[in-house]
This record gives sequence, structure tokens and C-alpha cells, in this order.
Amino acid sequence: MKKISLLLIAIFSLLAFNNAKAQSCPATQGEKDCANNYDGGSSSIPWNSTYDDITLPDWPSCTLRVFYCYRQTSAVPHTTQKIITSFATIGSGCSALNSYLGVSNLELAQRNAVYVEQQAMQVLMLNDFNAMWAVLTPTEKEQYICPTSPGSHDPNLLNWKYRMNYYQGTCFGYCRTLNMVNNNYVYTLTKRNCANDYCCIVKLAYCVESPITNPPTLRIMKQFSSDAITQGQCQNFEIPLSSCPTGLEVTTLPCKTNCQEFTK
Repeated sequence: MKKISLLLIAIFSLLAFNNAKAQSCPATQGEKDCANNYDGGSSSIPWNSTYDDITLPDWPSCTLRVFYCYRQTSAVPHTTQKIITSFATIGSGCSALNSYLGVSNLELAQRNAVYVEQQAMQVLMLNDFNAMWAVLTPTEKEQYICPTSPGSHDPNLLNWKYRMNYYQGTCFGYCRTLNMVNNNYVYTLTKRNCANDYCCIVKLAYCVESPITNPPTLRIMKQFSSDAITQGQCQNFEIPLSSCPTGLEVTTLPCKTNCQEFTK
């Protein structure tokens, strides 16, 4: 791992932070291949890029800006493909989350970043579901009632009406960039695939319990599946510091195999 401290004036920090929006979607060919080969994906379906400002349950005072790619596929049931490219802490209430992401132990910092990213994706998914649910008619809502035999009888979640598939490399790390924006420290974590030939697919499926209540009681299923690469193979890769966004302080977090659910 490499680390470099750059003495940049505040305007350069702001420019570097804003440039996070300009990433291609998806950021790497490996992620494109993963998304094209599963769940109705195709190279002919265009990607969109955007960002959402969200809060996470563990850090409710901090706004997290999440940059991601997304598209709808032809898969049934309704399936959205998403790929997070980076996320950043925003505003004055982020000291606790900045401390969590900015720990000096880089192995721990990488693990913490993966946890934050996974939590962010679940919030994005829930927000999408709630927005969709709010405009449905009572008859349409009945289509989202949970299947009677989920789990072992439905290993691919095919009977779940609302799904989101999240793609990433099985082996990846982050560029961790510290900037000062509007007198607040901002950590930006930019994902970097370390080995493009290995895919990790995270499937999130939502349904509502019967009888339908207001607000609805949700059931959530999560599945992780990946192409095999050993931790030893993954750790042989290193993210070039030159590939990272610039900032007051730039650190590369180690390449790890991360296709599993993390806890805080």
C-alpha cells in the first residue's frame, strides 16, 4: 500500500471532489462483463449514472453521497442492475463516519469501507422500493406479496417480484481520498477492481408480508455468489496510486476478496 500527502489549496480539493461525478459507467470492463452476462443484462442496454444523498442507520447525522451506475434489464421479475463507483461523506455531521473510514490500519479501513458500501446499497434499494410502492394501486400492490415458500425452494429468488442485482469484482480495493470542502473534511472512497476476470453478484429481493399494512412489512432476502479467486491471489494485486483522485491525502486500501456480507 502506498500513501502520499499533498499540500493542496482548498479549491483543488473541491475540484477533485466534484470530479468524482465524471467517472465512466461502469468504471471497468470487468464490471460491464459481469452485468452483461447475468439476469437479462446485455451490452445493448445503456447505463445511466447519477448520485443520491442518503443517510445510514449507523450514522444518521452524516450525509453520504453515493455515485452509481444503473439500468433496467429485460429480466423477469423486475430487475435493476446497479454498480457503486464511489461514495463520500458530506457536511458537518460526519466526524464519526470519517473516523470509521479513516482508520490508520489499512486492512481494517478496507473492511469498514466495504461495510459502508453494502449498507449504502441497501438504503438505495429500499428508497427505490418505497418510491415504486407509493404510486401503486391496491391491486398492483398485491403482486408484491411474499411467496409462500421462499429461500430453499426459490434459490434464485425467481418468485420475488422486486429484485435489485448489485455487481462488483470479487477482488477489489479502494482509493481513499481526504479533502476539505466548505470547511468540512470529506472522505471519498473510490472503488478499484484489482482483477477484472472475477465477478461478485449480490442479489437483494424485497416483498411485502400479507396482509398488506401501511406502511408495509417488508421481507428482504440477500444472496452472494462469486467466481472463485483466493485471498492470496487477490492480495498479489495493488492499486496504482496514480489511478486515484487527487486530494489533501490519498491512500490505496488493499485488494481483498469481498463477496460476503459484512457487519460493523
